[in-house]
Amino acid sequence: MPIVLADSQRPRSDAVLQSRASLYRDFAHDSGSTTSLLAYFRGRQYAQEGDYTYYEAALGASHNLPIAPGRSVVLGASLRELTLGGRPLALFAGSSLGLRQSLGGCMVQANVEYEYRHYQQSAYYSADVLWGGAGLDCQWRGNTVQLTARAGRDSARGDRAGGDTTRIESSLLWRRDWTPRWTIEALLYAVHNGDQLGYSPLLENNATRRIDRLGQRLSLSRTLDGSGHWRASVELENSRDYSNLPIFRLNEHQISMGLRYLF
Repeated sequence: MPIVLADSQRPRSDAVLQSRASLYRDFAHDSGSTTSLLAYFRGRQYAQEGDYTYYEAALGASHNLPIAPGRSVVLGASLRELTLGGRPLALFAGSSLGLRQSLGGCMVQANVEYEYRHYQQSAYYSADVLWGGAGLDCQWRGNTVQLTARAGRDSARGDRAGGDTTRIESSLLWRRDWTPRWTIEALLYAVHNGDQLGYSPLLENNATRRIDRLGQRLSLSRTLDGSGHWRASVELENSRDYSNLPIFRLNEHQISMGLRYLF
């Protein structure tokens, strides 16, 4: 029997104000190791759909410990808090261990990560996520190319619809400084989520949910002053969620313009 969505649940367009702020600092030690600290905030405030207004605040730290020429061990820890519609949504705490190796003009890294996800309003979504991943970062003739991939097991702590979830994420980023003032950047990304158990008896006879997201983003930015503090940008992004359950299919298109100040 088909399920009819209420008008309030149907796709709608809206204007949104995006804000971002971040602070990053490196500390070099006499031993040759480096400690990095990061704090950032970002938000999406909707003009009409206030229930979807979203804020994220995070703290992170990493320690890079050289163990051989061109090779180092990287330890990391992070804490993120999310709010949705003015209400606390989730708190994520994570730690990571990685091995980084320099190869010519590239840097290769492999790492394992653990993340605890706690949802304040819906505790049955809380989970432990264990990731394994690798990345490649290359510089070549003014071009930057970054390739990342990781796979994880999202183990539910409660009776979550769909049970445990397998997650696979990958991305390819290309960036080039066209001129001293102009920079172009392109990003392709793909995400796969597959549940272990049937999602709901009401949806396709309790079928196991699968969602595959494909997305592209293109951005162009320009420095506005000689000191390089002010930067204007325009960004186009398109993404689509494919799923065997129609209720989880989604298309998203976004165009944004921004002004950034670099300290």
